[in-house]
Amino acid sequence: LDLITRRHDTAGRLLVVVDGHTAPGLPTDERGRSYVDLYSPMPQAGAQVTLLRDAQPGQHTVTITVSDDLHPSSRGRHCAVDALEVSQGVGEFPAMQTGILALALAGNGWLLWSTWRRVRWAVLDGP
Repeated sequence: LDLITRRHDTAGRLLVVVDGHTAPGLPTDERGRSYVDLYSPMPQAGAQVTLLRDAQPGQHTVTITVSDDLHPSSRGRHCAVDALEVSQGVGEFPAMQTGILALALAGNGWLLWSTWRRVRWAVLDGP
């Protein structure tokens, strides 16, 4: 699960809870709450921030809340949620399909070569 947002120098932090627990892979504050920090000294529109990776298949509940805490250099608590991107992860390499395609292309190449060879000999030998 990725958050598409804007990062800037007046951005705050978002608390993230997954299925009632801290989000694995995210930092935690002094109270044990997982968060993402949207602060950046340089503005970034369309920034992609990972909230959750490698979750078990099925339904999950993600709660995102603006935190009262903020980055020490931030001048505000502004948080924007432009979009959330949900993906099922990276699929495996299609080895079987690639092998079948390679065999089909090799067979097609052999047929083309043998046909060309017959036509060439027919033209060279004449009627």
